[in-house]
Amino acid sequence: MVLESNALYLQLVKNGEYFDTMVIYGNGHFTTVSEFWSIELAKGDDVWIRTDTQYVDGHLGTLHGWCNTQFSGFLIN
Repeated sequence: MVLESNALYLQLVKNGEYFDTMVIYGNGHFTTVSEFWSIELAKGDDVWIRTDTQYVDGHLGTLHGWCNTQFSGFLIN
């Protein structure tokens, strides 16, 4: 959940390289968001989500509550 009047920028990273961004805007209320990516991985690949705490349009990325992101994946044969 992002604080009202703030924005949160999350980046999906694969093997240390930026893959994609998710942006959450708290436009006057607390906001949550979910996203789906389909990524081809090989054995040993690392994937994670990181916060991007840059200022954009006067907003700083700020998490509210327990400050958690959730990430899951599955194998398709």
